[in-house]
Amino acid sequence: MTIQQNIIADRKKSEDEQAKELLECKNDRYSSMDLISNMVRAKPDERQTAQSLKSHPMFWEADRKMRFVKVVRAVQDEEERHKSKIVENALESVASNVFVDWFIEIEDIPKIGIDFVNHIRTNNYLGKHYVNNSKKLTYLIRMIRNYGEHKHFNLGDGITIFTEQFPKLIIEVYKVMATFKTNNKLEKFYLED
Repeated sequence: MTIQQNIIADRKKSEDEQAKELLECKNDRYSSMDLISNMVRAKPDERQTAQSLKSHPMFWEADRKMRFVKVVRAVQDEEERHKSKIVENALESVASNVFVDWFIEIEDIPKIGIDFVNHIRTNNYLGKHYVNNSKKLTYLIRMIRNYGEHKHFNLGDGITIFTEQFPKLIIEVYKVMATFKTNNKLEKFYLED
């Protein structure tokens, strides 16, 4: 009854309290918080259906997260060919929710190693672009996709090492890209009723 009364009254714990409780969650805590907040909205018509919640990133395994990153990058590439920046601007609008400077932050990941960081820094093709655009979410996505494709470094499944460092990465990108879910490349990640 208490849970139901809290839902009706729209009483919920602060994000900090929720994050603390979900800190040990197997999946990233921010996806968990987003899922729960979608389920307990005070107004029933604002809640997502059980069917649509099944496609939520909370339930994604690493390979699906990596496929999502690759698809998001493909959508960006498509947009760049058309000289548009709508997707890029939407993604950059949430970059500060995900990181401050992703290049500096990946230098702090013990499992990554100095060889990987130096490769990014000295890569003749994209290295300078990565370092010079380390405050842009679109470049983090590009880097993850590129290094996921080219397995020169031991990055495990290619995504978990980054989602552990940037726990809001997948959920923030997912929420932004929902605006573009009618794109045939993205629609499989956003199930409807």
